[in-house]
Amino acid sequence: EVKAIVYAVCHPDGVVAIAVTDRNYPKTAVFRGLTKILEEFTTRPPAGWHNMDRDSSVFSLDSWTEKFKNPAEIDNLYAIQVR
Repeated sequence: EVKAIVYAVCHPDGVVAIAVTDRNYPKTAVFRGLTKILEEFTTRPPAGWHNMDRDSSVFSLDSWTEKFKNPAEIDNLYAIQVR
């Protein structure tokens, strides 16, 4: 039985966003959220991100962690479907 699913979205600049969810989490919300994270990161990346070898305190995922707890907050289409 599948207990978790790993999703990955790669930006053309070589940055990858990854999410691990349970099998019931809406796929569209995962992909929309990961895409938004990549857009946010690549439009204002931390200086020298190509050479980073540890976590950056400049770009925080804390707000995204909270958003992922509620798929409707990430994906407007999903929000409409669950009304």
